Amino acid sequence: TIATNYANKGNFAGYTWKRDMINDAVYTCVRYAHNFDPNKQKVPNPFAYFTQICYHSFLNYIKKQNKFSKIKDTLYNNVYMLDENDQYMEKSIDYESLK
Repeated sequence: TIATNYANKGNFAGYTWKRDMINDAVYTCVRYAHNFDPNKQKVPNPFAYFTQICYHSFLNYIKKQNKFSKIKDTLYNNVYMLDENDQYMEKSIDYESLK
């Protein structure tokens, strides 16, 4: 519920892949739950720990999706071109420009 409620915050509410983002955050929380050590803090606060994990997981997921979106847009714009007869022809992809 921490990931679901945090995803409804204004920073992350408008994304279409919000469900996937929440699933990724829950997976990351489960993956790093063993690292929480209550003895390191005066007042143990596991909610803050998991909220930070969700926050950083959301940011990483958004960064990854933006990267894929840029690659997809570049490929879509560069694969087909019109020749002089208004016929589509394939153009080679410059993979160096995608990096």
